Amino acid sequence: MQASVEQIGMDEWIQGALQSGQFHSTGQFSIDMRQALAQGIRLAAPEDFVLLLISWASQSGASRVAIRLSGGQFQLEANGQAPSLAQLDSMMQNFVLGCKTPIGTLALAMLGALQTKPRLLAIEVAEGSWTTQQIRRQPTGKNFQVRVQLGYFQSFQGVESLLRQRCLHSHMTIELNKKKLN
Repeated sequence: MQASVEQIGMDEWIQGALQSGQFHSTGQFSIDMRQALAQGIRLAAPEDFVLLLISWASQSGASRVAIRLSGGQFQLEANGQAPSLAQLDSMMQNFVLGCKTPIGTLALAMLGALQTKPRLLAIEVAEGSWTTQQIRRQPTGKNFQVRVQLGYFQSFQGVESLLRQRCLHSHMTIELNKKKLN
């Protein structure tokens, strides 16, 4: 005698699991940025901070992202809803891990950028700028800009191919060195 096993599709199985499960939390937690680096919390590939910045721009409603690369210099400008200077300061002191919010995505991007051991990491918003050393509360005239400058003889090799592979079908216009990428 052979037992009958009911076969169901993946969609039905997921729906059944969702109906019988309980929600506990969103799974986000926070830690200090410097402590995270000291404890070795790292992105698998530090250069993925570029993709996280693109993700942040998308989450913040940007329609255009402009990236400039020149050897060891990386600069990204986006026209989305920029965080306030207070949010940036809070983000860096109380680092929220998790990509469900734009500030969480931006925090992960900054963690990846810091892994590259940059000589300079600066975020500029309209009301001022944030660097790893200080906050400057003088208007910048920028909506949102991130600048990362690597050490001598380091460069951002592979960023163009990474963007072409992963962001080709983005709804945003992505420019690389003043050329439309997608």
